[in-house]
Amino acid sequence: MKKFNFRLNKVLDYRLTLKKESERELAQRNMRLRELEDELKQIVKAQDSTEINSQANMTMAEFSLVEGYLEYLQEKLVAQRELVAQATEAVEEARINYIEKAKESAVLEKLKKKKFEAYREETRRVERKDMNDLTTQRHRLMNKTLTGGGKN
Repeated sequence: MKKFNFRLNKVLDYRLTLKKESERELAQRNMRLRELEDELKQIVKAQDSTEINSQANMTMAEFSLVEGYLEYLQEKLVAQRELVAQATEAVEEARINYIEKAKESAVLEKLKKKKFEAYREETRRVERKDMNDLTTQRHRLMNKTLTGGGKN
């Protein structure tokens, strides 16, 4: 019997490649999101560590510098939150794409498995038929020799 050959194997390979690429893209976007979130935490930490203490003996110039720095951090915080929101959307898009590619390849993998099982069953059926034919031929040959049907 012929060796098992899945006709859609190239399509399956292509879909598996697309799945791996989408998985890699998802991982990259997740890593970028984590980096942006870490930067956001650093900005918040900088804001928390910078205090304007009205009790301290601060000159007007020092107060102005600290206030300007806090405004800068606030602007940076707003911009960073926007970047995090965009990165979160990008991760979600990549996740949806990955799930779609995984489903597409899973369908073909399931089909391949079904076709292979059908191939194995057909192989077993052919082997049983061949064994039955061989046994029948052997039985006929034995009957011919025992009954003397082979000699005239």
